[in-house]
Amino acid sequence: MEKELPILVCEDDAEMRETLSDILSDEGYVVKTTGKGEEALALAEEKKPPICLIDLKLSDISGIEVLKGLKALNSGTAAIIITAFASKETAIEALKAGAFCYIEKPLDIAKLLAAIERASDTYRLREDKRRAEEEREQLIKELEAKNAEMERFVYTVSHDLRTPLITLQGFVSMLRNDLGESKTKEVEVHLKNIESSATKMERLLHETLELSRIGRVTNPPEDVPFGEIVQDSTGADIRTNKIEWRRNICSCGLTYGPCRPDEDS
Repeated sequence: MEKELPILVCEDDAEMRETLSDILSDEGYVVKTTGKGEEALALAEEKKPPICLIDLKLSDISGIEVLKGLKALNSGTAAIIITAFASKETAIEALKAGAFCYIEKPLDIAKLLAAIERASDTYRLREDKRRAEEEREQLIKELEAKNAEMERFVYTVSHDLRTPLITLQGFVSMLRNDLGESKTKEVEVHLKNIESSATKMERLLHETLELSRIGRVTNPPEDVPFGEIVQDSTGADIRTNKIEWRRNICSCGLTYGPCRPDEDS
C-alpha cells in the first residue's frame, strides 16, 4: 500500500542506492534517488520531499552542504544522515546543521525504517498543526467578515426603522395642532399617514425577522418611484402640499432641497 510521504535518497554508492530504493518501495514509500548532491537539491526544490536520506560523502558536494541546502529550501525537511565514516565531530556537525538523526553504515535496516517512521510521525504532527492554524485563521477571518456584515445590517435596519418613526412623530405633532384648531379634514389626513407609517414599520420588522432566519437577502431588486422616496424622507405628499423641488446653490456646492412655489430658489 502506497504511503503518503515521498522520500529522496541521495547516496553515492549505486548498489546501495538501488537497495535502499527497493526496500523503501516495498514498504510503500514513493522513492526518488540520485548520487549527486546538486541533483538532490534540484529534486528537493521541485518535489519538496518531507524526508531525505543523505550520504555524508558524495562525489560533487558534501552531505552537510546538501543538508544545509535542504533546510534552506524547507526547514521542515527531516534529513537522515547515513555514512560509513562516522565520527563524533561529523555527528555533531550534522545535528547542528539540522539533521533529524545520524545512522552509520553498514545500515541496520530495522533501525533505518524506525527512524523514517519517527520522521514521518513528526512531519504529520507538524502538518496537522499547520492545517489547524490555517483553519483557525480562516475561521477568524470569516468571523470578522460576519461581524462586519452584522454591523452593516444593524446600521441599515436602524436607519430604515428610524424613518417611519420620525414620520409618526411629525404627524402626531401636526395632529395635535390640528385637533386644537378643530381641523377635521387635516386630522383625517394625518391619521392616514400615521397608519401608513405604522404599516410600513410593521412590514420592515417582518422583513427583518425573515432576513434573520435565512441569513441573506432573497428579494430581487425592484424599481421604486422617486416620489415615494421623497415622501418617505420628508413625511409630506408633494402633490397635496404643493411642494416643488429646485436646485439650490450655496457656497459648499450644489444641493437639492424643497421650497415653496412663492419662495426664491
